[in-house]
Amino acid sequence: MSVGLIRVAVPGPFSLGLDYIVPPEHPKIGSEALGKRVLVPLGSRTETGLIIELPTETQLPWAKLKAFITILDEAPILTKEQLQLLNFMHDYYHVSYGDAAMTMLPNLLAQGKPLSGRAKKKAVDKTDKNILKEAQLNLNKAQQEVFMQASTALKNFAVFLLEGVTGSGKTEIYLQLSEKILGQGGQVLILVPEIGLTPQTLLRFQQRFNVRIALYHSGMTDAERREVWRQALIDQVDLVIGTRSSVFLPLQRLKLIIIDEEHDLSFKQQTGVHYSAKSLAIKRAQLNNIPIILGSATPTLESLHLAQEGRYQHLKLLERAGPAAAVSYHVLDMRGLSKKNHFSAALLTAMEQHLKKGEQVLIFLNRRGYAPILLCNNCGFRYACNDCDISYTLHRAPAMLMCHHCGIAKRIPNACPQCNSHYPWVTLGVGTEQMEEQLAAYFPDYPLVRVDQDATRLKGSLEKILAEISQGRAKIIIGTQMLAKGHHFSEITMVGIIDLDYGLFAPDFRALERMGQLLLQVAGRAGREHKAGHVYLQTHQPEHPLLELLLTQGYPAFAQALLQDRQASHWPPFSYLALLRAEGKIEQEVYDFLTVQKNSLRDLASPTVQIFGPVPAFLSKKAGKFRAQLLLQAKTRKDLHYLLLKLEQQLTQHPVRRVRWGIDVDPLELG
Repeated sequence: MSVGLIRVAVPGPFSLGLDYIVPPEHPKIGSEALGKRVLVPLGSRTETGLIIELPTETQLPWAKLKAFITILDEAPILTKEQLQLLNFMHDYYHVSYGDAAMTMLPNLLAQGKPLSGRAKKKAVDKTDKNILKEAQLNLNKAQQEVFMQASTALKNFAVFLLEGVTGSGKTEIYLQLSEKILGQGGQVLILVPEIGLTPQTLLRFQQRFNVRIALYHSGMTDAERREVWRQALIDQVDLVIGTRSSVFLPLQRLKLIIIDEEHDLSFKQQTGVHYSAKSLAIKRAQLNNIPIILGSATPTLESLHLAQEGRYQHLKLLERAGPAAAVSYHVLDMRGLSKKNHFSAALLTAMEQHLKKGEQVLIFLNRRGYAPILLCNNCGFRYACNDCDISYTLHRAPAMLMCHHCGIAKRIPNACPQCNSHYPWVTLGVGTEQMEEQLAAYFPDYPLVRVDQDATRLKGSLEKILAEISQGRAKIIIGTQMLAKGHHFSEITMVGIIDLDYGLFAPDFRALERMGQLLLQVAGRAGREHKAGHVYLQTHQPEHPLLELLLTQGYPAFAQALLQDRQASHWPPFSYLALLRAEGKIEQEVYDFLTVQKNSLRDLASPTVQIFGPVPAFLSKKAGKFRAQLLLQAKTRKDLHYLLLKLEQQLTQHPVRRVRWGIDVDPLELG
């Protein structure tokens, strides 16, 4: 029998994959093997890889090639369309085929485990052929216009940017478009930014549709995620609701993709392969020639710019649906005000007025823990994480010090490590735990809940807290950005925003955009039904021109002003960025590595590309490793990717042992 070759994507610095011999005794391999997993020898170990090509020749001498061990799947684990998506990830994000492939697969399949297992989480079964469980809601005039515009393009690729103020009824548009697709036998994929939004989104769609619905997110067990993948692969799912990684599911009848809260940072993977689920979803829509809906009350400046250029179709819902009115804003000038702890007297008075009427109040602070800094009251020693060189956050429930970057937790010391004194420790700043303590003292007669990562750590705890809020048992809600997105609570009439001033002056060029998005998203939780909503914003910058513009003229005017600033300063969307990130145990080696790369790239870069750095990352030390980066900025994507390709080839041909590096294309966080 003739000896053939397979090209296998394996994790690691093997950009194009590795070639393996088909054993002579093995049956002939054809194109049906593409997308199957295979067990291969790699050095002294065995590794799970993915067959991506059947080459006719190889660059290595045949004598150096090894035979693969066994093919693990009877049928491909990735569809043809997913293999095309894999190619796009390799080319666009400049990562190896193996790293991209293992990012796509759920953990158990990436580890080489069988497609089927014991623990099975079945999708919701259809009980009859009727798709609808309950009748549609009537659309208002604005919703009807948006629905008609989108529904006329359901058979071809199109990107719709649905800009709808909070409470404008975007979800009903999603439901009615999904009904059309499901009625035609197609599949729908809905991406939400965080796990916390999946239960309420699932409930809305379960109440409306009698179809097979599956969830897919990181809060599920590995076995549950594998089972959803299997169901999708054998066509037992009609609609999927999930977070970022859902974009990879093998949906073969996919006819519509919806991304809710499209502006959210959670759609960008910040570790490993730095992919954007939004970008991949748009690529998937293009590959399948289907529409994709990007929905948000506060779209990214990049999306708005593409809509202005005509590359996205811009749909608008600028008024709240039903009886809900626009919220009213109250700016509380904190300059010179007498504060009771961290609350102005005006804020506390407003809270009391709303609570006495039986209404709910949401207090927003995007900082978990009790206090972000702990100091010795005798010598001023700051208790910090040695591995990250950043202050420990003090927690009270349970009592401990925690680094929110590497996860290390320590007991609170009895004595200062520096001066050995037993003076009481003092705290700087405030977190949600301290706010909970203070508000419980101010309003002892009103039930209170806290919604942050710590309070919702246990499985089922988030759903329990959300139920308390929805049923009106909790009157005061203290929350981080977990509560800023998409949640609908009919009795919240007041929102208090404690501290957003940092967003006005943070060094990241996207800080103002995010501040505006977060403010409006949080404000959107108030007055969503029959009662008026009021938002109280504590600030030391009440006359900041962009803050005034946002509160008086709304997000469109605010975003347009930011776009003009971006154009003048040549930041995205008027340029294109990539980061070369590096980390290592020896600081000088990290900077030497980046300096060498910068010097080599200068000779290759066109005049339209600038290279900045090396500079420390925002968190210059994490988990015991020093971190720094180069920033590449180009006027065109073509010039940027040409340079990144050269960089990728350079680094894979001449690997560096003691420095770990990664390329982040279209970074959303420059730190």
